[in-house]
Amino acid sequence: EDNDRRFAALKGAGALESYEAKKKLEDIKKPSDKAAFFALAQKNEGAGEKAVARELYDEYVRKWPSDPRAADAHYRLGEIHFSEKRFRESILSFGKVAQDFPRSDKVPDALFRTAEAMALIDLKDDAKAIFEDLMKRFPKSTAAGKAKSRLADLSPKAEPKKKAAPKKQ
Repeated sequence: EDNDRRFAALKGAGALESYEAKKKLEDIKKPSDKAAFFALAQKNEGAGEKAVARELYDEYVRKWPSDPRAADAHYRLGEIHFSEKRFRESILSFGKVAQDFPRSDKVPDALFRTAEAMALIDLKDDAKAIFEDLMKRFPKSTAAGKAKSRLADLSPKAEPKKKAAPKKQ
């Protein structure tokens, strides 16, 4: 067991955290009921056990991939990755919400957070495109209002035109 931990540590902080979360999960009785399972993930996330919550949400979407609550689980995974500055992983999780659950009420927020993560890893053109798509598809959403503001932040300000200097004769 110590060697497993050492190997996980060599793979990096994320691998060690994941290994330790899996060890903690061995001591947690996981409910077979999907609502109770989801509540357990939320409880762990709320208690600051983000790695454990991440493993639980991940297991939830594997066990019940088409359940409407799976959209929320993917969204929570995205938020956890985002908070850990794992922006590429957060983009993938938020993207699952938009792609696999297009009717979910989480889609506007998932698109917003996807664009936010893209902006943070310097994919500004992609972020702008997603903000614009969000505003077009969900114009009345709170996320669209935030997207409009962020889009303005990402768009370069037009330089005021300088008057041509008079030509010397």
